[in-house]
Amino acid sequence: MAIPGNLSLVTVTGTYVDISGNPIAGQVKFTPRAVLRNVTSNVILVNSTIVVTLDANGSFSQQLVATDDADASPVNFTYFIEEAFTGGRSFDILLPAASPTVDLADVSPAVANDGTGALYISAAEFNDYEARLTVVEGK
Repeated sequence: MAIPGNLSLVTVTGTYVDISGNPIAGQVKFTPRAVLRNVTSNVILVNSTIVVTLDANGSFSQQLVATDDADASPVNFTYFIEEAFTGGRSFDILLPAASPTVDLADVSPAVANDGTGALYISAAEFNDYEARLTVVEGK
């Protein structure tokens, strides 16, 4: 059974290479942080992990339900991303329907090069994320 047609999908793409430009072998895992309900079709989408294997170029493409689709409940959930290869990271992303194609490089966090592993985001990005989190948590 396919995902019900009334849900907005976002195509997530990405390419991973090492510092020498060689393609990375591994997987990228996408897990919704919530069990979703398609409110118009009364279908429950369990938050199982979608595993995508990188191709010979270190690339992938995967369609996912938009995180702000009004036909899905809850609205404004996030996806937990796990880069399953040496040096891979874990982080959360939003996939708004207004961006039907997203390159993971454009939405993944930048890691500080000071060795602390601290993440840097702009104040506007933080405020937007905090507002969406408040909606998701119902506070």
